[in-house]
Formats: sequence, C-alpha cells, structure tokens
Amino acid sequence: MTEQPERHVATASKARRVDRIFIDWLRNTRGATSIANWSLRAHPGAPTAMPLRWEELAAIRAGSDDSVAAALRRAERLSVDPWAPFAKLHQPVP
Repeated sequence: MTEQPERHVATASKARRVDRIFIDWLRNTRGATSIANWSLRAHPGAPTAMPLRWEELAAIRAGSDDSVAAALRRAERLSVDPWAPFAKLHQPVP
C-alpha cells in the first residue's frame, strides 16, 4: 500500500476514497461481516456484488451499477465457473 499511496486509502471517509482502492482493514476481525460474491444488496434495482477481473474495473462507474439482470447476463457469459477452484483449496486457519 505504501508503494503507490495515491491509489489506495485505508480511511473510511467516502470523500477520501474517490478514485482510490479502499483497504477495509476493520473487516479483518472476529465477528466482522462482508457480502459474498453474487449477493443482492437491499437497494433499489437490487445491485449485485459480482466478482470482476482487474481488466474489467475501468468500465465500472459505481459498485451499484450491476443489477440482478446484469448479474444473470454475466453468469451466462462466463466460460468458467468462478467458484471451481474453491473446492480444491486446502489451507489451515490458525
């Protein structure tokens, strides 16, 4: 994060996050929650949390752009199940 500080921010203030990647270090604690990929958000249009490739980020205007319909179209276009490697992952959790 220190190599390119202009690209990252760890401050929760939305004003400081504009055009930067927000590193939410507060979610790294017992009991912290997050939203899973392909989950619907409780907002008008039901925006969906979708996994993206790095090269797709430039085309995204806001995190709320992806509706249920857009998520379904994306799922149909994928040639590989994004969850396929998950079942093969074996690592200890200390």
